[in-house]
Amino acid sequence: MIVYVDTSALVKRYVRETLSTQVTLATYDRELWLAGQKAGMKIWPEGLY
Repeated sequence: MIVYVDTSALVKRYVRETLSTQVTLATYDRELWLAGQKAGMKIWPEGLY
C-alpha cells in the first residue's frame, strides 16, 4: 500500500511560526512554481508563468 501525505501545509506552518520568516521558493518547474504561489510562498523567478 502506498500512502501519500501532503506535508506542505505543515512545513509552511512550521516555518511561519518557528522561524518567523518568509520562504522563497526558487524553481524553474512550472508545476512547483504554481504550487508555491498557491501556498502563499514568495516565488523566484517572479515571471516564470
